[in-house]
Amino acid sequence: GNFLENGVYVILADLCESTSVATKEDEKIISLLESGISELNKKSDNRFSVLLRSRQKRDNKYSGWERKRGAIEQLVHYITDNEDIFLLNVNGEILKDTKYICTLDADTIVPPESISRLLGVIAHPKNKIHFGNFPRGYGLVQAEIGTTLTNETLFSNIMATQGGIDAYNYPVGEVNNDFFLSGSFCGKGLFSVEAYQNLVSGKIQPNT
Repeated sequence: GNFLENGVYVILADLCESTSVATKEDEKIISLLESGISELNKKSDNRFSVLLRSRQKRDNKYSGWERKRGAIEQLVHYITDNEDIFLLNVNGEILKDTKYICTLDADTIVPPESISRLLGVIAHPKNKIHFGNFPRGYGLVQAEIGTTLTNETLFSNIMATQGGIDAYNYPVGEVNNDFFLSGSFCGKGLFSVEAYQNLVSGKIQPNT
């Protein structure tokens, strides 16, 4: 599996997009999150937490600020600066002193031992990030990403590997990124909290 002796888990969640800042379903969702995390922690030695973001207005709709990108930024600020802006925070104190974050979607399937292997890559002395006038090393690593629906639906026949276009393969090698020693983040991978705080936090303009 992907059990880590010093690993903890957080459900970083948004309420669904709405035409209002709150809906009648919100309290039910919050109650289920609270009870669910409580049950998980009884079985897992207090390793789970949940952070639920409130909605903010954008155009004529209400949703989590900057969606996934905003969620990651607010999570990092909570870890580094104890900036708690969450609508619901259950057991968030276990995230204190987190050094690396592995982001996964609810439908992501993670092969056994893959997270520890990613940690081994990013923490290796040759890859570990160093700051200064000329930063070097890597603050983020991503494994190969694919789909499990190959040849099972018309959509997967078009989009999956081998038989069509795989959107996740393109960020692996781009001339522009290779030239400037940079890369694109697909939303699933492992990154250094310190690297994010130093190199990314606050530098991406909203709504871009």
